[in-house]
Amino acid sequence: MVGNSSEAPRAAAPPWRVIEAAFETSAPRRTALPDDGMPELAIAGRSNVGKSSLVNALTHHGALARVSRAPGRTQLLNAFAWTLRSPSGTAASLRCIDLPGYGFARVTAAVRDGFAPMVEDYLLSRATLKLV
Repeated sequence: MVGNSSEAPRAAAPPWRVIEAAFETSAPRRTALPDDGMPELAIAGRSNVGKSSLVNALTHHGALARVSRAPGRTQLLNAFAWTLRSPSGTAASLRCIDLPGYGFARVTAAVRDGFAPMVEDYLLSRATLKLV
């Protein structure tokens, strides 16, 4: 408690929560993703770091995003539609894009070499991308 206040500290409002989540599509390039203007959040990181597991944890779904112990399972731009609810009850929609990882991946060199141009094009050219 701070100062001489007799009030108990207020509990923080609960954060925004994902209340609905659904797989939309796997796209080999940015132009194959839905183009409806929905704001996008991209999950990026090294191969086998847990990006798809993070998608599952945030959505409270055990198997919404495919998870594997083998690095390089995510090979496309995987899109998920999310509906979120604010602490005040307001709903908002966004799209989450699970990106292929960078670094070591247990895939052929040709497949691995295709990850960088696909991800770079998405990150640099997707107008609806709001947060990575």
